[in-house]
Amino acid sequence: MTFKTFFKYRFVVYVLAIGFAAYAVVWLLNNATRPADEGNFGGPILGLTPEQNRKFFLAKTFFEKKFTPQEGLGPLFNERSCAACHGDPDEVGGEGRDLSSTSIMNFARRVPNSEVAKKPLKEVIATLGKRDVDFFLTQGGPSLQRRSVTTEFPDLYPSEVQIDFEQIPIDAELQSNRHAQIIWGAGLIDNIADGDIINNALKEVQEHPDLAGRPISAIDRFTELPRASRFGWK
Repeated sequence: MTFKTFFKYRFVVYVLAIGFAAYAVVWLLNNATRPADEGNFGGPILGLTPEQNRKFFLAKTFFEKKFTPQEGLGPLFNERSCAACHGDPDEVGGEGRDLSSTSIMNFARRVPNSEVAKKPLKEVIATLGKRDVDFFLTQGGPSLQRRSVTTEFPDLYPSEVQIDFEQIPIDAELQSNRHAQIIWGAGLIDNIADGDIINNALKEVQEHPDLAGRPISAIDRFTELPRASRFGWK
């Protein structure tokens, strides 16, 4: 073997070694910090970068944080943290479904003087859309808030300062008592492709027609395009 040939092979080996070392460093940076619950319900989705994982757990901290009036809570509210109603999917019974304290009352009415408001409610209720409904946004709607900062934090306010509890407007003809949805971890469900949902539904129809469900189409509020719906009130 000539000197030039030896040098050529040695150069190739060095290049391959450096490339492998660089790949190993990148792999370690991306995987050494992977959380144990990655890909599980309540954990981050697979494939996030270390920075994205950091943001995920920072958001989880705020999701579980119990806020105070000094931090902007109130004047009316239902719970002090997001997790109190919308749950921690890692804890049995903490999903916001089994506790009566997590139920909420939604209220609304048909837009006054609209065409749908001129007809009996029972004739149009099944076809009402968002544009047909007034959610009382200027009166605290669409959800009833059961607590106030003056009752929950009496030491922070003079006794003569009291905030009245919210009440459902007398003309709220649409009322619905619901359980708060699980939100934390729902990104994994939202990440399921529409095609997979539809294909699974078709497969169920063929294999278990008596038990098969059907996907419902809904308008994505961000893209304003139809997509397979994933979530619903119970």
